[in-house]
Amino acid sequence: MVANLHKKALALPPAERILLAERLWDSLVDSDDAKSLALSAAQRRELEKRLKRIKKDGLTGSDWNTVKTRLRKRAK
Repeated sequence: MVANLHKKALALPPAERILLAERLWDSLVDSDDAKSLALSAAQRRELEKRLKRIKKDGLTGSDWNTVKTRLRKRAK
């Protein structure tokens, strides 16, 4: 069933796929199962650590195109 849904979703135009993804995500957040999506203490600490580093040093990461190129070179 999931494979069939996935195939149908991929056949949608990009704008409709984005809308579908948003609606799926919203359905999780709005459900009673949302508690299971909560961050663990370790995840929360890591996010806080990263936010502090960003506030101190600014954004120091790479843009997506740079990362993608680097990963493709590594895969060869």
